[in-house]
Amino acid sequence: MKITIFPIVITLSLLFFPCIAQGQYGIFTEAECPIKISEELATGGKFSFGYMTVPEFHKNPEGKPIELAVAVFKCRAETVKYEPLVLNSGGPGMSNLEDFVPTFDGPLGNLFLYDRDIVIIELRGLKHSRPNLHTPELDELQVELLGKHLSSDELISAYKEVILSIRKKFNDQGINLAAYNYWETASDIAFVIEKLGYKKFAAFGNSAGTIVAQYMLMDHADKLTALSLNAVVNVPAGFNKMCKTSIDKLESIFIEIEQNQSYASAYPDLKKRFLSTLEALNESPDTITVQLPGADEPSDVVLNGNRVTGWIFTQMYWNTQLPLTMHMIANRDYSQIIENPGSFLPLQNFSNGSFWSMVMNSWDDPSEEDLLKGTEYEIFVEGMSTMVFSQPFVMKIRDAWQVEYQSNNIKPMATYVPTLMLNGGDDHVCLPDYTQKLSDTFENSYCYIFPGIAHSPIDAGECAIMMMKQFLDNPKAAPDGSCVEGFKKKQKYILP
Repeated sequence: MKITIFPIVITLSLLFFPCIAQGQYGIFTEAECPIKISEELATGGKFSFGYMTVPEFHKNPEGKPIELAVAVFKCRAETVKYEPLVLNSGGPGMSNLEDFVPTFDGPLGNLFLYDRDIVIIELRGLKHSRPNLHTPELDELQVELLGKHLSSDELISAYKEVILSIRKKFNDQGINLAAYNYWETASDIAFVIEKLGYKKFAAFGNSAGTIVAQYMLMDHADKLTALSLNAVVNVPAGFNKMCKTSIDKLESIFIEIEQNQSYASAYPDLKKRFLSTLEALNESPDTITVQLPGADEPSDVVLNGNRVTGWIFTQMYWNTQLPLTMHMIANRDYSQIIENPGSFLPLQNFSNGSFWSMVMNSWDDPSEEDLLKGTEYEIFVEGMSTMVFSQPFVMKIRDAWQVEYQSNNIKPMATYVPTLMLNGGDDHVCLPDYTQKLSDTFENSYCYIFPGIAHSPIDAGECAIMMMKQFLDNPKAAPDGSCVEGFKKKQKYILP
């Protein structure tokens, strides 16, 4: 199976450290944007792209430099009415440039750019900054192993061998992974915005991007005029609870099925059948043939219980009909997986090295309780440990990645910054209860929980987008949230 899963443009230019004279941090050097943009944007004089150099450690400005890619959309009106908006995507590890440049080169640009600038900063370690922490070697291995049946220990061992070689490469390049953390990242944003000539700014954070926003509240709240947070992450707990919260969500589904006569009849013993299927597939896997994105020909994928777990976990971000999905898998009907095999492949705009470094620097390893040791769901957690973006996987490779937890990095957050918090009512990682409690501690916060939405209200239609726009235009007042009422109708589970 031969699949090209990352562009050949990962060249030495992305790996070298620029030679910057002392005191020359903060200079914006224009360059050609690596993201395809429309001719109108390219020739309209309202867009610029380039690189800005920041200190590796902001408390040691004479240290090694890092180059951040920066895109600036200029306001389309003659007069700027509002402070610029800075955008941060999820992960941590998703490319801000690839997520947001195409988006605001389209219809959303017409909505948000009329009266404000938008600044997109490719955070340290992400795909288009220098150096980046992409791991193409591991991406290749992930694809190669799709046709093999390995236990969780065997798979992680194979991954660790490659990860050790990547770590050595980064060591040889002089990359200090201790610098790839949330507090330096928050300082990068404040630094770049100041050097671009702005005094204050508003910020949007999506999922893990809300962690960046919360760290800005710790150290740079005086620069913020407003925050809009979508799918809010619990910073003190970090990702250590992701196994438990995901299992809690599954358990709540199973309980609801059992307590509803119609559901119980349609989905008898769903929990037992589903978990038993995971165990059976780990013992004797099935093989499915799928058309993987980017592949010329169909490919055979060995479907063991661990791969099913990883697929289900990613489905939980948007699939609100999980009973039907799990019922079909328990009946060995893999049609949904065959139709949606993309999660088997690495994300091309995701930096694994950034994810691992940010998580390892910021949080200690999860406890046995967090990993549900000795419970009936241990089989599901085992599957999660094979996902390279999961906390149990991060724990297992900490010795190979060689990054130690930096304690005492979480400080009290300023609570006076006007903040809009949006959360899906069915989110399995970013819990709505935490979002509501966090909002209650702020002096000027507006919290909206979207029932029936899994992870991201912003991706559920224009309701959340228009609320965000209204809030950013007037952060001192609550946005019109009447459209949330449309989500409050109880969504029924589809019967098989």
